[in-house]
Amino acid sequence: MNKKQEKIFVLVAAVIVIVIFIFAPWSNSYFGLLLNTFTGPNWDELNPHDVVKNVIPITLIEKIDNNCKMSAENLDNVIEHQYFVRGKEFAKAVNYDVKNNTIVLPCEIVDDEKSRLHIWYIIEEAPRHGGTYKYFVTPWDYTVP
Repeated sequence: MNKKQEKIFVLVAAVIVIVIFIFAPWSNSYFGLLLNTFTGPNWDELNPHDVVKNVIPITLIEKIDNNCKMSAENLDNVIEHQYFVRGKEFAKAVNYDVKNNTIVLPCEIVDDEKSRLHIWYIIEEAPRHGGTYKYFVTPWDYTVP
């Protein structure tokens, strides 16, 4: 093969590999498991038995710079739940004060003086994304579908 044929061969092979990676059903293969570690879960497609969804009412106590100190009663029940394996990590992320039942969140995610804190996590025994969690804040009168 000459240089031109080698370049064409390498280019065609690269295109074929890229097409296979894009269109092949990798979800149940080892490559799919590797990709799942870099992509987050699609919360709408997860089995409802693998996801625990909690809602905690939060109330604004004070604003300090761009942080809002909020009361979060009963949050300790969520953090200490046996299926929430990363509960302590979550508590640290929201600056949870166990003694006063307060959290500190950026004010840009808090909509009103009274809101709802949603904490969703995937149980560790789930086939994919076990231990993953997310949290978000919604207005008090909004219902998550």
